[in-house]
Amino acid sequence: MSGEQRIDHARLLYERAVFDGDADALGIAGRELDGVEADLALARGRILHARSLEDGNEDPHELALFERSTT
Repeated sequence: MSGEQRIDHARLLYERAVFDGDADALGIAGRELDGVEADLALARGRILHARSLEDGNEDPHELALFERSTT
């Protein structure tokens, strides 16, 4: 599922929670958004890694982004 699809799904789950009283939907929506955040951190880490390969300067944020994407 793409990031955009996950965000749309989280929106639908929010509506289910608010309008249908489905409290379980909130946990699922949170996990969907965690997945989007992990994908974004991984993508940012890859960009920093590519830059460090190009210019030889390691960015200290690179490792933190990769670690964040795994949690």
